[in-house]
Amino acid sequence: MWGSRVAKREYSFEVVDQCEDLYIRKEKTFEQISHDTKVSTAQLLRWAKTYSWKTKKAEYRQRFIKAQEETRALMREEILLQDLVNQKNLLDTYFKEREYDKADSNTLSNYINIVTNISKLLQDIRKRDEALRAGQKIDRLPIFLEFVRDQITFLKDRHPDMVLSFETILDEYAFFAKEKYTKSV
Repeated sequence: MWGSRVAKREYSFEVVDQCEDLYIRKEKTFEQISHDTKVSTAQLLRWAKTYSWKTKKAEYRQRFIKAQEETRALMREEILLQDLVNQKNLLDTYFKEREYDKADSNTLSNYINIVTNISKLLQDIRKRDEALRAGQKIDRLPIFLEFVRDQITFLKDRHPDMVLSFETILDEYAFFAKEKYTKSV
């Protein structure tokens, strides 16, 4: 009995990927993942160390928080812009019903301020969007990985033997893809 060893269980990269996704994006604990996937906690810890799951999780959280902040900022700008446009439309109606020389100067001044603020806000939004587009680097690797996942799911459902063949060259393919898709735009 002393010399017997338990056979090491091998997992497909789909299982590893699923566990990584549960840890990073779904923020499940190793115990929860183990319960859901029947992969031992010790194996999950090895994968987490090997594939830098904690770093990836921190990066994912940072990107998620930044995206939320950008979305809130865009929504605030949209609300402000819509409010200004509504005010302008109300004043347009006001001026249509009266002759220009009879309009009170305070209302006319408000109208000019609203139109000016709309123009400034639109210019700021355009400048920001241009700066984002100019300075934006597309992180191609996540896009590529998502594409590969879709391919594998497709093949798994239709040609499981092709997935097994693909697994034999996965490391070589990952190196090729990394070289090709991580170059700057």
